[in-house]
Amino acid sequence: MSRPLTVDVHIHLYPIEESAYWSLNSYAIWEYGEKPSLRFLSASGLVEDMTSRIAAQDLDHGIVVNLFARDLFRGEAVAALNSALSEKERGAAIREIDANLGQMMTDFNGWLVDALQPLPKLTAFVGLDPGVLSPAENVHHLEDMVERGARGVKLHPVLQGFHPADQRMIPIYRTCVEADLTVLSHSGASQGATELAEPWAFAGVLREVPDLRLILAHLGGAKWRQTPEFAQAFPSVNFDLSEIVQWVDATGGPSRDELAELIMAIGPDRVMLGTDYPWYDIGSTREVLMDLPRLSEGQKDAIAGENAARILALPVS
Repeated sequence: MSRPLTVDVHIHLYPIEESAYWSLNSYAIWEYGEKPSLRFLSASGLVEDMTSRIAAQDLDHGIVVNLFARDLFRGEAVAALNSALSEKERGAAIREIDANLGQMMTDFNGWLVDALQPLPKLTAFVGLDPGVLSPAENVHHLEDMVERGARGVKLHPVLQGFHPADQRMIPIYRTCVEADLTVLSHSGASQGATELAEPWAFAGVLREVPDLRLILAHLGGAKWRQTPEFAQAFPSVNFDLSEIVQWVDATGGPSRDELAELIMAIGPDRVMLGTDYPWYDIGSTREVLMDLPRLSEGQKDAIAGENAARILALPVS
């Protein structure tokens, strides 16, 4: 290959455009403070849009991570109810939505693995929420998804409202180890009294399931100052730089120098490119990466794609 690899390990896609816009408009990004110059990407979030971007932007591979959070999906379903329903009918409809949240999750994951099956440049990570299925049901669903092509799991402890060391999650982690799957989890600050996704929140998981292949997204988010010490304590953990790289120089984010120092402290061989598409674009994300100080050209190229190809054993060459 005449050019360096480019792999995006943090992509979100949706079955219909309305669902993409619901997620974009419902997900508040607050933890980095203010950055007036930041502009979000205007994109459909559809599979077809991503395949065209792969061709246009020389993306060698992408990891599509399903985010299922019961409150987000419940909110979308409730908002879609017919406004002409009586109060009684509306109440019954909402109860039915609540009763079917587990089915919504399994349908969403089933859609993803089936949609990506004919697309060798995209790999599916399914979303699991311990609040909508029992541990045994989640494991059974995960095993089914693996048979249909899933290669990992996406978690968002903050939105899903659980601590990473929640005992409901341990059977899922153990299944991931047995099936050679990767867990990619959101990391960052929580707005409640309990920090659910700061880097050190994952320490208990890694002590109980030490063979778990874990990627922490966003380099720790607004808790990025914890990340170097955490990375040193748990050398098997890898990271993606999605989102935080777009918030450099925000009031609560790192400066470019601090982001470069953070990556060097973790180890550039443990950091991977990610966009969090459709919030952000691969081109501008890579541009910020390539403009960072301190990192060599070879280290930047590794972050842009070579690390992901090695860590995740991706079918790229």
